[in-house]
Parts: sequence; C-alpha cells; structure tokens
Amino acid sequence: MTENDKNLISVIIPLYNAEKYLKNCITSVVGQTYRNLEIILVDDGSTDESNTNALAEVEREHFTEYKLVRQENKGLGEARNTGVDYANGEWIVFIDSDDTIQKDAIEKLLKNAISNSCD
Repeated sequence: MTENDKNLISVIIPLYNAEKYLKNCITSVVGQTYRNLEIILVDDGSTDESNTNALAEVEREHFTEYKLVRQENKGLGEARNTGVDYANGEWIVFIDSDDTIQKDAIEKLLKNAISNSCD
C-alpha cells in the first residue's frame, strides 16, 4: 500500500487490568501491513501491572513508540473518549486490550473506507 500510507491512523487501546492480554494485543497492532499508525494506550486506573511490565516487554521486543495516558477509572467509554482527545490521525480505530487483529485488518479497513467514500 503506497498511495494511502499518508493517512495517519490512530489506534486507541483502552486498558484496565489487562496485563496478561496487552502484549498480544499490541503485537498484533505493531505487526500490521499498514504502517502509518499512532498507538494510544489509555490506562483507565489499572491496579495490575498493565502499564509497566507488559509495556516494558513490548518495548523491548518491538521498539514501539506509543502514547500512554493515565487516568482514574472512568469506564471504557470515557477511556475511548480520552484516547480520541489525544489522537492525531485522520482515522481512528478502537481495539480492546484483550483482543488481537489480523495483520492486514487496518489496511483492509482503510481501503474499504476510502473506496466507499466514508468520512
């Protein structure tokens, strides 16, 4: 994909006590065929080591840059809204911290959005 690589996509991942899932989630985002991504992690008041151990492991393995925003627990909707406040992308994708996505998922979403004139 070359023509659309200019479209920055903000990937927002709210997390709350997601230590055992977070590495797999971020790894699936980092491994995307579409590369112009901004990863925004919103720690919604986790009480586990989601924002330390899991992220340190991802950093070591992938040398990945991301934004980490911490807030007191406000719930999933507010965590997503906080992520939107920090997003710079022309497009926004939400991924739950206990989910993974196929390696071409974002590329396919962007192609479909553009070909169908989505806003």
